[in-house]
Amino acid sequence: MRKDIKSKLIFAILFGAFIMIVAGLMVNNSITRPLGRLRRAMRSLADGNINMSVPERERRDEIGDMANALEVFREIYENQRRMERAQNEAEKRLREAETARLNDQVEATARAMEMLDRKVQERTRELGDSNDALRHEIEKRTAAEIDLKQALQAIELASSAKSNFLAHMSHELRTPLNAVLGFSELIKNKIDNGAEPKLLLPYMDIISSAGNTLLDLVETILDLTKIGNKIEDIDRHPESIPGLMDDVMKPTLAKAQDKQIDIVRDLSEDDLPLYVERNMIVRALTNILCNAVKFTPGPSTVTITGYAEGAFYKICFKDEGIGIHPDDVERIMEPFSQADSTFNRRFEGSGLGLPLAKRIIELHGGSLTLSSNPGSGTLVVITLPLYQPKDQSQESGFVGETT
Repeated sequence: MRKDIKSKLIFAILFGAFIMIVAGLMVNNSITRPLGRLRRAMRSLADGNINMSVPERERRDEIGDMANALEVFREIYENQRRMERAQNEAEKRLREAETARLNDQVEATARAMEMLDRKVQERTRELGDSNDALRHEIEKRTAAEIDLKQALQAIELASSAKSNFLAHMSHELRTPLNAVLGFSELIKNKIDNGAEPKLLLPYMDIISSAGNTLLDLVETILDLTKIGNKIEDIDRHPESIPGLMDDVMKPTLAKAQDKQIDIVRDLSEDDLPLYVERNMIVRALTNILCNAVKFTPGPSTVTITGYAEGAFYKICFKDEGIGIHPDDVERIMEPFSQADSTFNRRFEGSGLGLPLAKRIIELHGGSLTLSSNPGSGTLVVITLPLYQPKDQSQESGFVGETT
C-alpha cells in the first residue's frame, strides 16, 4: 500500500515538473522571446533607425498591442525626422537665397564703390594737379621772397660792413696819422725855436712808430683783401718748425718782457718740416702770439705746445689773459672785430690779426679754433700740413682739409 502511494507521489512530481517545463517553454515562446525582440526593436529605434520593421504586430494580445504602439511611435518619429529634414532643407534654401541676395547687394555695393573710387581718384588727381600748380606757385613766390629778403639782408650787411669798415679805418688810420702830423709840426716848431737835434729824437721815434703802425695796417688790409679774393699764389716749401717759431717769437719778446710775461715753448716732434709758405705762416702765427701777449696782464705765462697728428702738425697757444665770452668767439673772427668793439676800448688794434691768421691757415688746408671764457685765458689751436715727399698732392699745391 505504501509502495503504491510512494510510486503515485513520484509520478505526480514528475508529471508536475513536466507540466512546468512545458508551461515554461510555452511562456518563453509566446512572451519572453517576443518581448526580447520588441526590446531590441526599441533600442534600434532609439539609435535612430526609423526604417526598421517592428516585430509581433500581427499578434492580438498585449504584446501585439505593445508592438503596434511601438510602430505608431516609429511612424511619429519618422514623420518628425522628415519634418526636420524638410525644415532644414527649407532653412538651407532660405539661407542660400539670403546669401545670394546679400552677394548681389555686395556686388552692387562694390560696383558703386568702384565707380565712386574712380570718381574720387579723378577728382583727387584734379585737386592734386591744382595743388601742385598752387604749391609750385607758392614755392616760386616763397623762393622769390626769400631771395628778396636775402638780397635785402646782403645789402644791409654790405651797408653795415661798409659803415663799420669806414668807421674802423677812419679810427685806425687817423690815430697814427695824427701822431705823424702832430709830432712833425712839433719838431718843426722846435727847430724854428733853435732846439737841439738830439732833443727831437723821442719825437722822431714816435713818428717812426706811428708810420710803422700805419704801414703794418695797410699791409694787413692788402693781405686780407688778396686772400679773400684768392688772387695770391702760395709758394710752399718744407719749413723747419723751430726756425718758424724763432721768427714768430722775435717781434713779441720785447713787449712780453716789458709786461713780465714768460713765453714757454714746448714743441714735440719739431724735427718734422711743415709744408707752408714761410712769410705768410710767420705772419699768421705772429698775430696769434701778439694777441696772447696783448690781452694777458703780467706777470704771467704764455705757453706754446705742438705735436704731430697724422699728416698735420698741431700748435696750441695758451695764455692766462682776460679771456673772451663764448658768444664773442665767432664775432672776433670777423675783420675789425674785438671782444670790446667800442672806440674807447682798453686794447689798441685793428681787429684784423685773427681773421688774417685764420684765412692764411685755412688757405694752407689747415684749421684754427679758439676756445675761451672770461677770466680763464684763451686757447688757440691751429693745424698745418706736414711735408711728405711721397705725397704728390703737396707737389701739385693741394692739401686736404683737416678732420
